Amino acid sequence: MQIWKNFSESSTGQLSAVTTAINVVGCVVRLFTTASEGGGDAMFRQYLVSLALNGTLMAQILWYARRAATPIAAATKRSFKKKA
Repeated sequence: MQIWKNFSESSTGQLSAVTTAINVVGCVVRLFTTASEGGGDAMFRQYLVSLALNGTLMAQILWYARRAATPIAAATKRSFKKKA
């Protein structure tokens, strides 16, 4: 639901990049330990799906933050040129 909301609003709002990054790293670690300790296929698939979803959220945070920063940077450059 969060991924769809971000997509439909073209914004991640107050979604924390730090928390999402920690979730992504945690999923990678869980995948590694599950594979090395023999946790089973079902557990591995669960963490793989979790990584895909958290990775999608992280990609949205990076994408929409970059898109939001571009108009601000352009407006700042224009305001400095007017003052000079």
